[in-house]
Amino acid sequence: TFDGLDEDGYPYQFGGNVTNYGDHLTSKCIDLSGYNAADSLYFSFLWQPEGLGDIPEAGDSLILEFYAANLNQWKHIWSHGGGPSHAFRAVHIPLTNSDFFTDGFKIRFKNYGGLSGSLDHFHIDFVHLRALSNYSDTLFKDFALCYPLNSLLQDFTSVPWDHYKNSSSNMMTNGLEVKVYNGSNSAENYQNGQVTVYENGVNSGNFSLPGFLLAEGNINYNPSSLFTSYHDLSNGYEFNKTLLGNYQTYTVKANVSAQFPNLISNDTCLFTQGFYNYYSYDDGSAEAAFGPTGAQSMLAVHFNTYEADSLIGVYFHFVPSVNDVSNKLFYITVWEDNNGQPGQVIYEDDVFSPRQPTYANGLNNFNAYYLPNNEKLAVGTSYFIGWRQVDAIRYNLGLDRNIDHSSEIFYSVDFGATWENPPFQGSPMLRPIYSTGLDNELHIAENQISNYRYYPNPTQNYINIISPFSDESGYQIIDLQGRILGVQVSDVLDLGFLNPGYYMIQSIQHKGNQFKILKSE
Repeated sequence: TFDGLDEDGYPYQFGGNVTNYGDHLTSKCIDLSGYNAADSLYFSFLWQPEGLGDIPEAGDSLILEFYAANLNQWKHIWSHGGGPSHAFRAVHIPLTNSDFFTDGFKIRFKNYGGLSGSLDHFHIDFVHLRALSNYSDTLFKDFALCYPLNSLLQDFTSVPWDHYKNSSSNMMTNGLEVKVYNGSNSAENYQNGQVTVYENGVNSGNFSLPGFLLAEGNINYNPSSLFTSYHDLSNGYEFNKTLLGNYQTYTVKANVSAQFPNLISNDTCLFTQGFYNYYSYDDGSAEAAFGPTGAQSMLAVHFNTYEADSLIGVYFHFVPSVNDVSNKLFYITVWEDNNGQPGQVIYEDDVFSPRQPTYANGLNNFNAYYLPNNEKLAVGTSYFIGWRQVDAIRYNLGLDRNIDHSSEIFYSVDFGATWENPPFQGSPMLRPIYSTGLDNELHIAENQISNYRYYPNPTQNYINIISPFSDESGYQIIDLQGRILGVQVSDVLDLGFLNPGYYMIQSIQHKGNQFKILKSE
């Protein structure tokens, strides 16, 4: 995928409307010195604009270049402008220029588009350089899983392990969605697929994916066609509820097949089924970002959990996109369930202690926001959690568009008088954190909920820190992109070397304890 984010998931140029070259994907050196035009070398790939992401404008483009090593020169080979999503299209290019038949030949893709976020998406697949090809050899004979499988659980991608093992019902999904594509130019007989679950590397259970169902009830897979099927796993294997421990992970392998030989990397899917200390709807990857607009607007996400328990916080994945909102304010809020919509508020942050969106370092990472003073909030099996925001601008919560739980998302722009579902599909990247046996392992009792005091804030030069811990060894000064700018071992930090702006101060000894400060003019 090509967009306006760097390898760490941060915009190349945050803020503004800068358009320029963004991502570059460059091959290793390839030795073509033993070839010539008579060998019929062809370079092929599939490409698609937008997909589940952002539509690239007509002025944006995906560009292909070849490197002539003897000339030390990149040469333009192909490009295409933006537009709305369509099926992947094939590009098939012969290598006839003698400048390329050298040792050190390289291939490079790059994109031209907005640099302020996850914008103007182009996607490529099936990049292939081969000899003894020809003009008509444009078919990609392959049978593939088109979208990743991400959970065998009903509704969720993760639940706390103690919630799962305490459930008396079989919580495996009754509608596992499998999408396969027959890339052959002819009909192919179906074969059965399989899902295999591994516990510590040992096969612990299997599910059969009937070929007739995979092929949507057809005798054959039609050529160049997509097939979608749903599989009920709720009457067979269950994850082992007798396992001890505070969390569990399983490796799940799914594979489908057809009559002709397949590329194993495309007909097989591997993922980790995790049981951690939170509930999640998402697959951990943000294709888009969303949020209400309007001062004092509210966002609420419904969770219908396996059992009643105590919340200690919430994970948010805020996406850095177009506008930096890390200096904006919001209040974590929890509502009762009122006939399927947010009802009475059962928790809201103190008006004197608002939160701010924080961009986690790395791609698709979450930041934890804990309730103050080690508070544990008792909630039932059905409730809503989200925020009330102070400013009118959109705060850009991550949206996973591979899984649709939009019916569980509600927003209000009239102080909670009315609630609406969003007009798009996807799952919110918001995960309520529960008090579990993982608390001690994750040092949650020592996390940012601890009572650090720091002043003055804002500050021009120095900030004093009073730690609740006697073994404090120093602090890291971190910018909002997650880069460490300095380390100081004093409890009086000299910030005179910093430019004005917002920064995070993080304890070295007690990882996870961090707070935001403003370096003023």
